[in-house]
Amino acid sequence: MFKKLIKNLFEITVTFIFFPFILISAIRFTSKTKSNPDVVWGPNAINPIKNNSLALRKAGRISDSYVDIIYSINNRDEFNYYYFDKTKKPFFYFQILMRYLSFIDVLRRYDIFITNYNGGFLRDTKLRFFEHIFWKIGKKKVVVWPYGSDSTIYSDMIDHSFRYGYFKSYPEIAKRENSIKKQICYFTKHADFLIGNIPHHESCPKWDMLTIACYGLDTEEWKPDSNYTYAKDGQNEAVVIIHSPNHRYVKGTEFLIETCEQIKKDGYKIDLKIIEGMKHNRLKKLMKHCDILAAQFLYGYALTEIEGMSLAKPVLSNLENDHYYTAARRYTYFKECPIVSTTPENIKENLIRLIQNPGLRKTIGKKGREFVIKYHSLEGQGLMWSKIIANVWNNKDEDLCDWWKDR
Repeated sequence: MFKKLIKNLFEITVTFIFFPFILISAIRFTSKTKSNPDVVWGPNAINPIKNNSLALRKAGRISDSYVDIIYSINNRDEFNYYYFDKTKKPFFYFQILMRYLSFIDVLRRYDIFITNYNGGFLRDTKLRFFEHIFWKIGKKKVVVWPYGSDSTIYSDMIDHSFRYGYFKSYPEIAKRENSIKKQICYFTKHADFLIGNIPHHESCPKWDMLTIACYGLDTEEWKPDSNYTYAKDGQNEAVVIIHSPNHRYVKGTEFLIETCEQIKKDGYKIDLKIIEGMKHNRLKKLMKHCDILAAQFLYGYALTEIEGMSLAKPVLSNLENDHYYTAARRYTYFKECPIVSTTPENIKENLIRLIQNPGLRKTIGKKGREFVIKYHSLEGQGLMWSKIIANVWNNKDEDLCDWWKDR
């Protein structure tokens, strides 16, 4: 109790000290009208932020990733700036100081902030829900897109299989439902542009554009190994299947394990590799030499699937939920997606078909890479984000859902 009081008094004191400096920074570094506003992504240290920032850079804009906590699966050099390292357990008082100092820095250097619903560069401070005041004073623009837990409200989820798997993997989200709603309402009211990123848009009341998996990828970095051949058929050599769940329940891992045991009993040679907690670069090396990427079976189509397709691997994932995917097929490029749609009930059927047919794996893999290059490459997503930036900065009200038709 005493420690909590000390922390609270410290935070209040630091807030009063920094408030005038933040206000002065917002006034002094007011964004001027210019053709190429400088963009900052953060503060969540997630791979899409890194990739999308690179996409905008390749499109000719100044774009930086400015994150708070670096997680163990990432390397520090993957992001332009960071101020906490989770492996070093940052001191509470240092965290508060750095959040205020970093916010002053982004006010000084950038014009457009791109963040998530649990973001804002003043999150976890006393000024968390007053950040918009400084945006407005500094004439900054704010774009918000959901990536997962930042916008997940279990009581809103229509797909109860997905909801159950999600809850079993992230039970703490249920306890934070009210705070998540508050975050969503805050950005809905104050942000300049809101992206409906299927399916994480489900609890978001406003979408200025609807898209799916708005994640860029360096397709040259994620390109197939030139020495790989589509030769294995489960008889002459074991077919390697990779599954890399961040949490097993939400990915339907138990269904995959059970099915693979059945397939082995049927006489097929397969090697199921379940990879967890591995550095991203190391995982990429393993994925380059696998034969099938078994991504997830309660929901499908996120960054892992994009990476697998970029490597020209046949990808299994669940694309059956009409609640999510009917809109995706109607309003986005999703109708061209070559992922092999797989539910817990037909994992065996789809796996055996791919195991037996190396030529089919090659055909699907080729289509997958073409799809990713077209829509998820740095050029593809760079086009989408560039259109969003132009729309927001120039105060346009264009419908951007069909941006992909220019690819």
